[in-house]
Order: sequence, then structure tokens, then C-alpha cells
Amino acid sequence: MLPGGNLLRISLQSDVLSIELVNAGTGKHVDFLIYQHEIGDPCLTGHRTLAGGMHISTNPDTCSAQRFVADEGTACATSPGAGNN
Repeated sequence: MLPGGNLLRISLQSDVLSIELVNAGTGKHVDFLIYQHEIGDPCLTGHRTLAGGMHISTNPDTCSAQRFVADEGTACATSPGAGNN
């Protein structure tokens, strides 16, 4: 599974064009916390591996969170997601 458990923290410093899930294990829950830096603007696009992914805020100093269940290199959202946009 993921190092340190099922939580994946991503701090956006520039645009992220893809996410690859490796060794996530089918049926395992993966929680994403995506932080926007103090200037804002970078975005997470092209995340086709995450079905049902929420819109990630591009506002400065924000955090977006969402839970997924893994399925052979992809993941499907099991929550609507939340953010402090």
C-alpha cells in the first residue's frame, strides 16, 4: 500500500498533469489531501485515474480532501470531497 498508510498528501507547486496509483491494492481506501501553496494557481488536471474527483481549488492556502477506493491502478470517489475554498 502507500507509505505511511492510506493518506496521500500532495502540495501543489506547479500544475499536476497526472496521478499514477502504484501498489494501491484493489479495494483499499485512499485519502487525498491536496494543498495549494500561498500564491495559488497550480491545478490538478488530467487525473483520469481518479473517477469522480472533485474540483481542486486554485485559491491560495487552501486544502481539498477526498476519499477513493482503489481498483487496479485507478480509483473511484466514495465521498463528494471537501475543501476550504
